[in-house]
Amino acid sequence: MSKSKIKIYVTCFNNKITIPDNDLFELVQGGAANSERRLPGMLHDDKGDNISKLNPRFNDAATIYWAWKNFDNDYYGFFQYRRFLSFNTEILKKNRYEYPYDTNDEKAFAEMRLLDAEKMRGFIEQYDVITCNYLQYDKDYYSLYQQFCEVPYEREEDLNLLIEVIQQRSPEFMPAVRKYLFEDGKGYFANLFIMRKEYFHQLCEWMFDILFEFDRRMDYNDYTFAQRRVPGYCSERLLGIFYTYLQMNEKTCKFGTLQKCFFQTTREQPLDPIFPDSKRTVPIVLSASKQSLPYCNVTVQSIINHMSPDLFYDIVILHEEITSYAIKRFVKTATKRNCSIRFANVSSYLVRHKLREDGAAGKEDYYRFVLCDVMGRYDKAIYLDSGVIALEDIAHLKEIELNEYALAAVVDTPANSLSDNSRRLSPKRDTAGFQQECLQTEVLLFNVEEFSRLAGWEQLIRTAEERAGSSSRDILNCTVQGRVKRLDAEWNVAAEQSVYRQPQENGTPKIIRYAGSEKPWNNPKINGAELFWETAKSAPLYSDIVARQQLKKFDRYFPGYLPEADKSLLNKQPDSKLQKRKGEKESSPDLALKQNSSRPWECILEEAAFPDTGLSPAFEADNIAIELLSSAYYLPYLAVTIQSIIESGDSSKNYDIIVFTDGIPKERQKKLKRVADGYSNVSIRFADVSQHLALLNGAQLPQYAKLIYCRVWMAHILKNYDQIICVDSDMVVTTDVSIFADYDFGDDFVLAAHEWCYGEYGDELGLDDCTKTAINAGFMVMNLKKIREIYPAIMMVSLCNARGWRYMDQDILNILFQGKIQYLDYDWNFRMDYDSVGALHITECLNNPYYQRKSPKIIHFAGEAKPWKISGVRYEEEFWDIAERSKFYREIMVARISTPYSAPYPVVAQPKRLLRIDHPARKYLDALLPKGTKRREFIKKILRFFIR
Repeated sequence: MSKSKIKIYVTCFNNKITIPDNDLFELVQGGAANSERRLPGMLHDDKGDNISKLNPRFNDAATIYWAWKNFDNDYYGFFQYRRFLSFNTEILKKNRYEYPYDTNDEKAFAEMRLLDAEKMRGFIEQYDVITCNYLQYDKDYYSLYQQFCEVPYEREEDLNLLIEVIQQRSPEFMPAVRKYLFEDGKGYFANLFIMRKEYFHQLCEWMFDILFEFDRRMDYNDYTFAQRRVPGYCSERLLGIFYTYLQMNEKTCKFGTLQKCFFQTTREQPLDPIFPDSKRTVPIVLSASKQSLPYCNVTVQSIINHMSPDLFYDIVILHEEITSYAIKRFVKTATKRNCSIRFANVSSYLVRHKLREDGAAGKEDYYRFVLCDVMGRYDKAIYLDSGVIALEDIAHLKEIELNEYALAAVVDTPANSLSDNSRRLSPKRDTAGFQQECLQTEVLLFNVEEFSRLAGWEQLIRTAEERAGSSSRDILNCTVQGRVKRLDAEWNVAAEQSVYRQPQENGTPKIIRYAGSEKPWNNPKINGAELFWETAKSAPLYSDIVARQQLKKFDRYFPGYLPEADKSLLNKQPDSKLQKRKGEKESSPDLALKQNSSRPWECILEEAAFPDTGLSPAFEADNIAIELLSSAYYLPYLAVTIQSIIESGDSSKNYDIIVFTDGIPKERQKKLKRVADGYSNVSIRFADVSQHLALLNGAQLPQYAKLIYCRVWMAHILKNYDQIICVDSDMVVTTDVSIFADYDFGDDFVLAAHEWCYGEYGDELGLDDCTKTAINAGFMVMNLKKIREIYPAIMMVSLCNARGWRYMDQDILNILFQGKIQYLDYDWNFRMDYDSVGALHITECLNNPYYQRKSPKIIHFAGEAKPWKISGVRYEEEFWDIAERSKFYREIMVARISTPYSAPYPVVAQPKRLLRIDHPARKYLDALLPKGTKRREFIKKILRFFIR
């Protein structure tokens, strides 16, 4: 009797992962049609009849379609690279929705019963349909329909469209739709299943008929990348509906359940040589973390600059946390056909181990311990530290014969002999007169087979874990003693010991390393720094290095900031005085300095593509670009602002109005766009910035408040615009704003009115003379072109996340733009919260020449001074006059009437100042009574008592 043909397809995307040594499994590269390189030694889903190009929308469903159309099996199974089904039924009894494993190694596969094909076959052949265990929701309170709608990147209208398509094309499935989506509360996710051929074909014929029609009707114009994957998300729901349909209608169908398991990390197989001619291939390995990746990129650029056209270069970067987008940017370094750059994730090797890290040595220093396992299909491999610079073709290193040697390296000077930690590790430490030579480990040539015999990666990592005081350098030195071939010193020359391309006593340098804590990206004045920067300019990640340099100027805004004065204090007083000031638990000055040595901004990396709205000017000529922000709640009041802009405009000019939002329903958007009905010179468009808001992981803010940060990134969100007028949504515009069209900024960034409210907070932010220089961000004209040239997007995003900002975007813009601002009269941003609080407005505005008011051109209902909330706000009649002609007047009135009775806007009594903020005598007062001191507060209390 012939065996059933069973195939379980495991989808992976970037690297060739490890799968069980079992002929039931087939590894498949998903989305191969869109990949820049084909992964060797596996199947590819772009062969035969396929929809591989649709993978960005259809996800794993594209692999299911490909298997359905191209293979004739008795059973079809589908796993994902991080999610497998376990055949260990004992795990299933533990009742966990997703059982965790550290990594997909032999130990995990053995526990999951995935190594014995015959036992797996015996289980599979008992059933017609095998699914993963379901996730049970409380069906009385929560349904699968609600679950879909509450996922941030999924939309309710999409699920409604899916149900509509099922109703029209397969009405017999509607009872299963109701049961699965609205009644049972059992969720089958991730498209993990094994099915007999008969049911699998039935699933695919039905599911893809629904999905293709659903995809045809979808409008993805304002969808983010994650939202565009909705056909894939829907395929998971369709699988659950189909499973429910079978349970309701196929009484003879046998159902089985297996435990879904999740791998925290994925073990990748030893890399196959990327080029067919291995003798002419030069394998080069580097280690990189998020912090070191840009400098690693410069090292790779230096290698490529000196490559031989007659050889092939297989460059492999070992990493744990680098995102696919950062990798995509990095590999652009390989501009020549004889060069390949690949990334190998080594987290699975280290996942069960705790390794020593400090400011001098990061976790990536231990990655070289697994080099011989990753590069096991090569006989030799060159290892380089990130940040070294190659001055000659690195291929000459590979030509060195190693024979029985495990490693080749440069021996350090006698003054830098083996450390005490290394001596303790050395098996020869008791030998009389023994003095171990110390190897420089920044440049190494591995004999892969010999080194693997000498020490496996598990042994090295265990030693590092057990000997927490020993560095990776110590462990390597002691592991290979007596098995090392000396390299010429010119292969590893410290920058401070040489002059670029000048002969030394040891010859002309071939590789320069930047030893010690001083690096060219931290100190451009060190010896050899010009070589690094010359190379860096052509590296794809150069912009990240520049962004870090720029953020260095704003170091004070990041957590853990330690002023230079306090650093010197640390050296002078190791007592608790500074610790009390800083609130630190540890009293060691060395520890404090070490904690301060790695700033958050030093790890800044552009890890995801900055979202592009794709918007271009709406009109070919006389295009006046105007930006506003709005949440769903603010939409009616935004409509009033837009109405005032249009009515105050010039019919001969074109007004390109762009509204930034993060989820206003389309019907509501259409209603707002009707504000422009009858105006051929007005365009109103919405830009969904939810992807941009996802970049904000700093201050905890309500979603509507996060919207305002978009003004910091405006230049990068609207890449096709050179300038824009920013208008708050609580304003009434009484004058044509087109007078700012093609405004001549010179070298300045922004045009705006002054802001008075900073006071001592402005000093905290480091604003120079903030009473005269700070601006209010409610109405601005921004020089987008200039901002883009000076400030990278990643730098601005990082600054937004640095701390909780009191005035959000306004704080950051004032910091970035100070000294590069042009000022408007106060009537271009006439704030009603100032005007309505009486005494405060008089003392801080009327006495300040920068706030002389004329006649309001823009009325700003800032703060709580909203005429749609309370009565008695000055100029409220201007608001209601415009509102009455807006499309949302009825909504505004209903909201106003339903609001509890509110008294007229109160005049808030504020304490008067002894001296105005801009008074010249204040600097003497500040000197006598420093801000933040107890005596200053005591004097202020006394003065306030008499003023009152």
